[in-house]
Amino acid sequence: MQFDKMHGLGNDFILIHELNIPEDSAVFWRKICDRHEGIGADLVVVYNDDDLFRLRTRFFNCDGSEAEICGNAARCLGKLVEMRTGISSCNLVSAKRSYPVTICEDGRVRVDMGEPDFSSTAVGTKDELLTNFVDHLSDYSIDATAVIAVSVGNPHLVIVLKELPSDDIIELIGDRIATHRIFAHGINVSFAQLVSDDAINLRVFERGVGLTRACASGATAAACGIRHLGLISANDISVHQSGGDLSISCGDTVSQTGSAHHVFSGVYTA
Repeated sequence: MQFDKMHGLGNDFILIHELNIPEDSAVFWRKICDRHEGIGADLVVVYNDDDLFRLRTRFFNCDGSEAEICGNAARCLGKLVEMRTGISSCNLVSAKRSYPVTICEDGRVRVDMGEPDFSSTAVGTKDELLTNFVDHLSDYSIDATAVIAVSVGNPHLVIVLKELPSDDIIELIGDRIATHRIFAHGINVSFAQLVSDDAINLRVFERGVGLTRACASGATAAACGIRHLGLISANDISVHQSGGDLSISCGDTVSQTGSAHHVFSGVYTA
């Protein structure tokens, strides 16, 4: 199986053309994502590039579950297309949306994430369940100043705090929230701290992965969610994560721009 290893802000991926997949199973994704006995990655990207205007993609978390989209992986796949073809723009098509991807003049990659959806149904729950859940976040020892749920192609719960918790606390609380029964398909959990009117500090517990160095869909959800709450007014927001910074541009639709790096290519033999 031929593959490429890439990362966006330390969030790392195995990219595989669908023709090279020996088997489509959760067991296989867990095996190759294992950092000790496999290639090692947070997520697997399976793609078909026969038509770059409709580049079909699927995303599999390291626990074997399937995700709707991964923003960092989208940038990496756009970068891989440029490396292989010289084409600086393409369209990624996932199960629910199309995501235009463009290589910027400075080498960074921009992904149009579409229109954010703030309805409870978009994150797989009901209004009354979500309201009750948010009202009892103190049960998780969280002193939130604001909370908002938003889908940017995948579901996110954005929790705004005065100070970010430690990684150990984020992993403990994040796992409990991400798998809570009120969210039909699980949810990504973003812990956000306001820095200024155009900057946010962020840590994200990703559903099916855990705490990662960066999450682009989480950064998108946090920026547009916090702006929707009226806590910041800037259209262009810098989101700082442990793996680096992302630029989020908010409007009727929202886009995220950041780096993408090719690490190596290889052949995996089971």
